[in-house]
Amino acid sequence: MTSTEGIVRRHAFLQALLKRGCLEESEALRLFQELMESDDPSAFNHLLTWLNLGDPEDEGEFGLHSLHMAVRSLRNPSDGKVYVGVVNRLQDNVAKLGGLFTPAETAFFQKILETIAVAEEREIDHVEALNCRSGLKRAGTLGGDVSLSLSLTDAETALRTFVRERWLQDAGRGEMYRLGPRAFLELSDMIRDAASDENRGEWINL
Repeated sequence: MTSTEGIVRRHAFLQALLKRGCLEESEALRLFQELMESDDPSAFNHLLTWLNLGDPEDEGEFGLHSLHMAVRSLRNPSDGKVYVGVVNRLQDNVAKLGGLFTPAETAFFQKILETIAVAEEREIDHVEALNCRSGLKRAGTLGGDVSLSLSLTDAETALRTFVRERWLQDAGRGEMYRLGPRAFLELSDMIRDAASDENRGEWINL
């Protein structure tokens, strides 16, 4: 494989990771093996370092850190599996969801996150999740809060999207929800701040 081919394949790996949001480490390794034609675990770790920092021998090859982003791995407390994802290092709050969801959907997710963070079992049922659509607000540009509305149908659709994109995790046939690996990767500080003392202890090492 030529140097140019290697860079193209590394970029293809990054594009796949960005498209999916996050991958189980086993999925990421499988993708790496297919693209790079290598099953060397150390080469996989080298790729993650290269994506973050760029090539130290090439001043024109910048890594994700220069863009305030990073490839990060984390053991998801909800299922014990390790996930790999690209995260925004510039902020750790729901504002980073603004480019992914509508203001109402973002406020809906934030309320779900805050509700799960204080739940005794760190999960809520489907009805509790849907109830989070009431009283949604966002900060107004001129001060004060702006009320937002989300229909029941739109809330159902948003829940399915949150699960599909791994912001939430289905904890039981679509009837129970936990925080998903992408939430822990992207919003760890926010989760700890919102958590009850007991749950914060469970999530201390995020």
